[in-house]
Amino acid sequence: GSNHLWSLGRLSEYIAVNEQLLAQSRAIGDSAHVAAILVRLTAAEGMRGDQPAAERHIAEAEQMAATLGLRSVALGAKMQRAGRSFLMGDLAKAESAGREFLAAAEDAGAVQYLVSALRFLGRGLIFRGRSGEAGSVLARPLDLPETSG
Repeated sequence: GSNHLWSLGRLSEYIAVNEQLLAQSRAIGDSAHVAAILVRLTAAEGMRGDQPAAERHIAEAEQMAATLGLRSVALGAKMQRAGRSFLMGDLAKAESAGREFLAAAEDAGAVQYLVSALRFLGRGLIFRGRSGEAGSVLARPLDLPETSG
């Protein structure tokens, strides 16, 4: 699918395919897929430099996740918020969003999101000059059992 286009850096094609999938999902009333696609489009539009589109997509995905109880989508949106804040240079906001993402991933028991949250938070702490705290955060995934996902 479209992930192949993402991996090749073909953002315009990736966005076009996902916009088609979004339209199809909306047409058949598949809200879970609509929300998941919106999270994917957030990252792509942000990378392409269309921040207003990225913000629209993430806001809609967050709203749908909250309304419909889509925990994985909510976690993906939190990951995008943390990443977007970092890329936009707002390190304080990135740290706050990273901690929120980490707490949500821990609460959900979602180990892959937990590892991503720790990575985002650790990177942000390094850029904020807090290497000791970053080291502790980045070491945490080493203690997670391999069988946990």
